[in-house]
Amino acid sequence: MTSVAREAGVGIATMFRRFPTKEELVDAVFFDRMDACANAVAVALDDPDPWHGFVGYIE
Repeated sequence: MTSVAREAGVGIATMFRRFPTKEELVDAVFFDRMDACANAVAVALDDPDPWHGFVGYIE
């Protein structure tokens, strides 16, 4: 957490006020990416052509 705070240009106290645990920090960092991935899977599964859905997901 100390090195993350340093890279972010904030103090460790600021870091812990915003993210009390490492798990909360990881959740915040990866939330958008995981949400985008889940949406891409949903779109692929909704495609009536399985191959087209798979290729669209991979692309």
